[in-house]
Amino acid sequence: MSALANPAVAPTTASKDAGEHLLEVRDLAVHFALKRSFSDRLARRGGQVARAVDGVSLTLDRGELLALVGESGSGKTTTALAALRLLEPTAGTVLLEGQDITKLPHSDLRPLRRRAQLIHQDPYAALDPRLRTRDLIAEALRIHGLTPSKEAERAAVSDALEKVGLTPVETFAERYPHQLSGGQRQRVAIAGSLVLGPSLLVADEPVSMLDVSVRAGILQLLDGLRRDEGVGILMITHDLATAAHVSDRVAVMYHGNLVELGPARTVIDRPQHPYTQALIYAVPRVHRDEERVRTLPGEPPDASRVPSGCRFHPRCTFCEERCRSEVPSLLPATGDPGVLVACHLATEGALTTTRKDP
Repeated sequence: MSALANPAVAPTTASKDAGEHLLEVRDLAVHFALKRSFSDRLARRGGQVARAVDGVSLTLDRGELLALVGESGSGKTTTALAALRLLEPTAGTVLLEGQDITKLPHSDLRPLRRRAQLIHQDPYAALDPRLRTRDLIAEALRIHGLTPSKEAERAAVSDALEKVGLTPVETFAERYPHQLSGGQRQRVAIAGSLVLGPSLLVADEPVSMLDVSVRAGILQLLDGLRRDEGVGILMITHDLATAAHVSDRVAVMYHGNLVELGPARTVIDRPQHPYTQALIYAVPRVHRDEERVRTLPGEPPDASRVPSGCRFHPRCTFCEERCRSEVPSLLPATGDPGVLVACHLATEGALTTTRKDP
């Protein structure tokens, strides 16, 4: 059986409002200036720039779960942090519920924090070991001045704990982080984000630090939040199986660019871009009916040395001469118009994409 088949949590079609998207990112770029070398200073040359994110555009609707996938260093987390204004974008526009937050002064960002929350990857490092669970969750309420009374604060904390499945509330509210399991710590971190009533959650590898036995529970929790609460979730992951289980759409990143974007099952079952194919074919399977490339040749390129043309061409086995000079645009794929792909061959239907799992 395929590792990507029979998901434990079945995705649904996201409910979309007739109005604006919950989150809209347009041509987002995040560049980091590198330290000038001695030779650069002698020649009076400017220092190099690392293009961590370079022209990413995507949308997220209320009640939708969008998985942002790619190997380490592809720019996934940087994209998410810039969308939340936790990193300053170099260029581009970010709209949250129709409001342009790209140039907001820092004094106006506090209301934004209530609407958009981040779930950190490491639940061990995200929680202050000196505080009890009730104080960890109530901290955000106190910062935003949302605790008119102790009774109201206690009720809000209890409601957040119930939403994440930590019951009986009285027992878990008094525990310190070291008295919780890894899965319980991640649930506390999620409760701390939910207590403010956000409309957007950014989950940065939310299950990568957890045992396999508890991952399904956290994924079911996130799936329930977007279904029942209408929360939009941008989930960052390098695990294609996780993306297939819970997401409505998948956005594949490589070297700071989106290379494929479309419905999750379509992208997983019929990957269009050679990079997406390589990621999916590398997933271990018990039985295989044909030989597949398990690993990508070469190493991810240096963000300060962007290849000409298609950024994937130095590692692509389908590379043609035009791939080395012409930058592909994100266009509808031949045969799957609901999928956008940045590949000259894929948009012409010249790649074999049908996967035959036993």
